[in-house]
Amino acid sequence: MKEQLVDRYLGGDHRQGIYAVAYFDSPDWGEDTAGRRRCRRRDLEANRDLFARQAEEVTLEGDAEVSAFVLDCSV
Repeated sequence: MKEQLVDRYLGGDHRQGIYAVAYFDSPDWGEDTAGRRRCRRRDLEANRDLFARQAEEVTLEGDAEVSAFVLDCSV
């Protein structure tokens, strides 16, 4: 989050950002699909909690104010 958002895009007068994450989980994916394996590691709420904590940590570092948003793109 710090490298992808803060370090690349939030400099100068631009000190606030939104870290957007798309969460995909499709019943059509086979068990051997890499996307499904990665997706199954954490459910939607666990991902929301994880990224919210990361955004809070980045914000507390003082370089920028970041909010995280996890969009449920499940089919």
